Amino acid sequence: MYVFPGGYFAMNLRRHIVIYPLLCITLFTFARAQTPRITASTLHIDEAVEIVLTRSAERSILDAHLARQQAIRLTAGILPNPSIGYTHEELSGTGSRYAEWSATVDYPLLSLLFRGSRTEAADMNVRAAVAQNARAIADLMYEVREQYLDTWKLRNVHQTLVDIQPRIRSLEEVVSARQEEGDISSYERHRLHTELTTLQWRVTTMERDLHTAEARLAALLSIPLDSLRQIQLHLPVLEKIDLDLPMLVDITIKNRSDLVALRAQRAALEHENRWLGKSWLEDFRIGGGYKHQSDTYSGPVLTLSTPIPLFERKQGLRAENEAVQSMLDANTRILERKVVAEIHNAVSAYEQIIGQAAAFYPPNQLGESDLLATASEAYREGEFSLVEYLDALTAHTDGRELNHTVRAAVLTAAFRLELAVERNLFSKQQ
Repeated sequence: MYVFPGGYFAMNLRRHIVIYPLLCITLFTFARAQTPRITASTLHIDEAVEIVLTRSAERSILDAHLARQQAIRLTAGILPNPSIGYTHEELSGTGSRYAEWSATVDYPLLSLLFRGSRTEAADMNVRAAVAQNARAIADLMYEVREQYLDTWKLRNVHQTLVDIQPRIRSLEEVVSARQEEGDISSYERHRLHTELTTLQWRVTTMERDLHTAEARLAALLSIPLDSLRQIQLHLPVLEKIDLDLPMLVDITIKNRSDLVALRAQRAALEHENRWLGKSWLEDFRIGGGYKHQSDTYSGPVLTLSTPIPLFERKQGLRAENEAVQSMLDANTRILERKVVAEIHNAVSAYEQIIGQAAAFYPPNQLGESDLLATASEAYREGEFSLVEYLDALTAHTDGRELNHTVRAAVLTAAFRLELAVERNLFSKQQ
């Protein structure tokens, strides 16, 4: 039996000590790279927007559309190529032969006169694609924010309902004991049963709505639903600002991306029509070369080549462009009216909700937990009847739900206004 020397085992042991940790680190790094996760315990709304903009397939489609327009612009800016010609003739007759050859180079010089119009049209189409991307990204950002706020609201309302369930169930035990003693009316017993059944139904429907909202947000974030459920959502606080409605309307009409895209598309058609009617001149070629004949005559030659425009073959395209321009003009006017109405509605909704939110949080008011503790103490001391205590629990639940709804509505109105004017108006405090 062959015995390996001790140095062999020592060498392989050292090799394994080095290779195995490197292999484990490599596999762990690869696994982390292949699994998109959010490891933070709290996900802020701006972080959610950034994640979606980074991972969304919609963003990839927009980038591809822009890259296509940029490629068309690159093609439009390329100069035309020259042409090289060579002819050779061998003629014979009556016992004699005659030969000649010529070499020429020509170039469509007049095409350079229309190159600017072509490139400007392509530039306008690129600008339109950039504006369309900006508007689509603004819509996507609002969708993420809206879904984030909806999920946050449903989570908190659902938690409120879950927290109140033990109190109502404890009342059910009290009612059963008091019913045996004959110390409770049938109305109170029926009222408690109704409240408990209603609460259970609200919890069921809230769980369904919450599952739908979380699934949509998880799909936007491209993360598993179970991972999202482990992450806390936190709403920012917006600083209230004074809105100058006429200034917002004026700035938005000039700079909003969808309007910029329509105007850029129309400008592109105008540039394109400038050269469509005279595009036949692009085939006018000027060149020169050298010619040699067998009779010793030779020398430079000048060549001209021009088409005969008996028929204007692109008049249909020009008419089509003019029709599209008219359509774009009408669409621009329609969109301007819609934008103005959208801004007015967004400003009005924001101001109304801010006013309601201010009335909902009056100063020097007891907190919700203090009110619930006061009602519980009053019921234990006999100052509240069972029905009054049930009303207090219901009021507590409704108040908490309204609180969450108002907070989400304030942010939704603010984000809707920012979407309408397509600019950041509010500073956020996390």
